[in-house]
Amino acid sequence: MNFVNEPKVALIGKPVFEIDGVMRFLDEHGYSWPELEEKLQQMISLGDDDAEWLVETAGRMCYQSWPKRGETMKGRSHEDHIKHLIEVKHGACIEHANFTFAIWGISRSLSHELVRHRIASYCLAGDTVIHSGSRIHGRFKGMLKKWTIKQLFDWSLDKKRKGRLKRILIRCFDNEKIIPINIKSVQQSGLKQLVKVTLADGKWIRCSKDHRFLTNINGKNIWKSIKELSVGELLAINGKPIYKDMGWLRRKYHDENLSQKEMAKLAGVSHHTIRSWIRKYKLQKSFGSWSIGKTPWNKNKTYCAGWHHSLETRETLSQKKMGSGNPRWLGDAASQQAGRFRAQKLYDIKPCETCGSEEDICRHHIDENTHNNDANNIEFLCNSCHTTKHAAMMGKFTHTIDWQPIRSIVPDGKEMTYDIEVDHDCHNFVANGFITHNSQLSQRYVDSSSVAFIVPPAIQELAKIDQNAYQKWIDHCKQSRSLYEELTSKLSDMYVDIESKLERRKKARQAARSVLPNATETKIVVTMNARAIRHLIELRANPAADVEIRKLAVKICRILQDKAPLFAHGLGIVKLEDGTEGVESKYPRV
Repeated sequence: MNFVNEPKVALIGKPVFEIDGVMRFLDEHGYSWPELEEKLQQMISLGDDDAEWLVETAGRMCYQSWPKRGETMKGRSHEDHIKHLIEVKHGACIEHANFTFAIWGISRSLSHELVRHRIASYCLAGDTVIHSGSRIHGRFKGMLKKWTIKQLFDWSLDKKRKGRLKRILIRCFDNEKIIPINIKSVQQSGLKQLVKVTLADGKWIRCSKDHRFLTNINGKNIWKSIKELSVGELLAINGKPIYKDMGWLRRKYHDENLSQKEMAKLAGVSHHTIRSWIRKYKLQKSFGSWSIGKTPWNKNKTYCAGWHHSLETRETLSQKKMGSGNPRWLGDAASQQAGRFRAQKLYDIKPCETCGSEEDICRHHIDENTHNNDANNIEFLCNSCHTTKHAAMMGKFTHTIDWQPIRSIVPDGKEMTYDIEVDHDCHNFVANGFITHNSQLSQRYVDSSSVAFIVPPAIQELAKIDQNAYQKWIDHCKQSRSLYEELTSKLSDMYVDIESKLERRKKARQAARSVLPNATETKIVVTMNARAIRHLIELRANPAADVEIRKLAVKICRILQDKAPLFAHGLGIVKLEDGTEGVESKYPRV
């Protein structure tokens, strides 16, 4: 069994700059590029400078900063031009330079962090609206509190507002209902070509073609990018009250066998509402099945007619027992329904204050506190206006997702884009009413019976002072691999009906891998553009980062300084207090 102490990385690919293509473009447009022409005339290979010349071409094409034919080049030199792009944070230009690394000797937890904290390729336009996930009296505050994604990004750079960003709650779909979650980070993803997606109900969002949304195929929820979708397909939106969702009602009432009162408590409504929607969807249980094993509350009880008072006496007793004169008076401890009954007794019916109707009049409590029956807190509304009033208060009850078909997908220009990383395992958030993914990727495993295990730096230190504890860690790794091999063998036998040997092994391994620890070694090939590499180095070579991934980030920084030094402009490797190395950036967040 192998144990690895250090991550390893090698550069295995980078761009090739085609001078002939650039010269053809310059000739057709009447431009000249003396520095490039000189290299071409001297037949000097650009070699390691390919990526840098490619980026300068992108920058000059953006600004159209070439001189006309016959004129001399003015302004910045080749090296200064790229440094200037970094200093002014024009990161979109350096995205054209891609580098491919082979990385090995790393743990699964490191590879997971590596893909999760890259510059996001799934991007939203800056005007995308993020609604609040905070609640007041059970209602979402989304209509009162909302921000654009660009506004949240700007706050992440502002020292005065950065703390507030951590306290903001936005919405996430936890595979059953919409819940409030915290923002982990907001990222600027560069200039991207956008498309505008419009749904049948009028909702729209502007995003890159790679951005993923939740769709439904054959009854299964699946994440798909916009470029994989077409008009007519369903997208998940936020949403409708959970008690109106037929699947949720069937699952809770029939599969989990919850009572209607238990379901009402989960949904934040009365059991009468649950009963009504169960009836609407024809999900009632067969007669008597709901009472099996339950004893009626009035079993073996007998009744008698009792004494009958005259009408005058009843009226007198009723007046004495009203309100606080009743020994069972509960005041504000009474139920909300009791508060509504009090309002009915206190106030006679008046016409609807909204539409003037005199039928089906309700007493609406303006501050939503049914115990506050002050005249100034009561509004008279017909049943229709009352329902509309509560619907406008947005999200009183627990919400789940709804589905809407795509009406159109059209190109919508090129703009700076952004993305949010959320602090939740479901890795999604609600934007413009859409359920959108936040670029979290997963990985699959091949045969792990001969893998090595990565020894975390802290475990290496522990081995120096407590060999017994270190040996327990070693034994755990051995037991995990042994169990993996045993499960793989038994699962392969279980899938004996599958003809394909390859498919049989695949199913067995992907189930058995669940017992392998995060220290299991993995090997990956990663392609990143120069901007994403700087982002990775700044984030993961930071003193606050985990030591294992910090070592990898420092090694990638050294390769960048050696193979493409202009892209490492402003990055410096420093010695940290704990004896390890980190990187300081003079121009962060390019």
